[in-house]
Parts: sequence; C-alpha cells; structure tokens
Amino acid sequence: MICLKASTAAGKNKREYIEDVIDDCKLIFNAAFVDQLFHDDNLKVAFCTSADQASAFEEFCGKYFPLYLDKNYSRTDYFAAQAMTNVPENICGILICLDTPDEGEIWYQIILHEMSHIFCITNELDGENFHVKYSKEKMGDDLRYHFLHVGYAIWREFVADYMASELNPFSETYSLTDLRKVVRQLDKNVNLDHPDRAQIYSQILVSVFQNPRVAQAADANDAVQILEKNRVFPPKNRRNYCATMELLFHQLDQESFWKLNVDFIEKLGEAYLKILFCEAYGIQEDLV
Repeated sequence: MICLKASTAAGKNKREYIEDVIDDCKLIFNAAFVDQLFHDDNLKVAFCTSADQASAFEEFCGKYFPLYLDKNYSRTDYFAAQAMTNVPENICGILICLDTPDEGEIWYQIILHEMSHIFCITNELDGENFHVKYSKEKMGDDLRYHFLHVGYAIWREFVADYMASELNPFSETYSLTDLRKVVRQLDKNVNLDHPDRAQIYSQILVSVFQNPRVAQAADANDAVQILEKNRVFPPKNRRNYCATMELLFHQLDQESFWKLNVDFIEKLGEAYLKILFCEAYGIQEDLV
C-alpha cells in the first residue's frame, strides 16, 4: 500500500500540497503501469496563475516543449493543469494554475488525468502524433477525417479521466439513481451551442463507469441492459449512447486498451455526431 504524502493539507500552502500530490501520483501511476515512467528527471512541473499563464506557458514550452509554441496551442484557455510531452527527448511536463477554485483531494484526479494524457500520447501510436499521422494534408478529402478527429477528441478525454478514476484513491462512485441524474443533467449541454460539448460528452461516458454495477458487468451486453433497465440515458438518444457504451466496453476489454484502434475511433466519432445531429434538428434517432 502506498503511503500518501498529501493525505492532509494541514500546514501546507496550495503549491506545497499539490507538489505532495504529484509525488503520490507518480508512485500510484508507476505501480499500476510502468515502473519509473514518471520520475524527477523526466517529469517537469511549473506553476502559474491566471494572470501570468500566457508568459508561463511560453517560458515552460520554450525550455522543454517547443512544439507547443505552435499557433494551434492556446496560451490563454482556462485550465487547472495542462500536460505536455516531448517524446524524442523523453520529457513530459505539467503546467499547473494555482488560482483555480480546485482544492484538496480533487487534485489527485487532476494530476492523474494529466499523467494519463502523457502516458497515452506516448504509447497510443508508439510515439507517433495522431494529428500528424491523420492530418488533413495526408487524408485529403477522405470522409473519415472528421469522424476520426471528433472520435479522437472524445477518446483522449475519456481515457484520461477513466484511467485517473481507476487509479484515484479518492475516486467517487454513483448509484444508478444518481448516475441517471448526472447523465441527464450533463446531456443538456451536449449540443452545437456549447463550446465544451465534446468534453462534456466524455464526462458522461466516464461517469457511467463510476457506477460499480456497470463497471463490474460481465460484458457489454450486461452493462447496456443495466443502463437500459434503469433508464440512465435520455430517451431521444438512448440507442446512440448505448452503442457508444458497447464500443467502449470492447475497447477497454483489450489488454492495452490505450492503443489506438482507428476503426474504433472512427465509430466513436460517428456515434457522437449522430447525437449532435439528432439534438440539433430534433430528429428521432431511429431515423438517422
């Protein structure tokens, strides 16, 4: 059993507490996946506030992660923590914003989530970059381009949160009654008008696995039956959500579930876009 340094925040300021959480999370992640994946030499950590996050981002990336200074990476988007990787140099990093409202044990989930991003980016395509391998320039007019990139956006947030929840010693669980409330509340924001719709959709999928009965289901069919019986998903998109859960169960059943399966990513993107399409145009899913 790992003895947690950050089991108490007494006598520590926020930065000191988070530094202890990071030390704990390194031990937790290394014990679960790859020994010495995260260590003092390769995991770089920097802190900032919302006032100086742009300059902190540029300084941190300029020193360790120059590719992130590309115009496609935002310097000003809101974040509690942001993961970065430099695969050729075997360096990874986390930039942490100290003046977010997040306090206490939630930092285990935040840090493990970012570590999961780092692990997946490094291992999902054997070090290759998804956005480079499946870029618009390489795929041209291939219709799969949009499905792949939407599916990847869903998957990368889902798998990071899923792994973090599995490893987090303080991870919360939901009863089926509470799960239904959480899912239906979040689903209200899965629409074309909400800028964070893909991330919210990923949160819905992760929350389902935070119900012990679903997480411990014998197989995908068993899990879907539990969800259907308890009417967890909103009626208008019930089938599309259930189809997504079946996809996820089959992927998570793989020994190296973090390895990207392009067919799976494409189908995940298609299922998500169907939900958006039905929502936007008020179409019953049976007709899609």
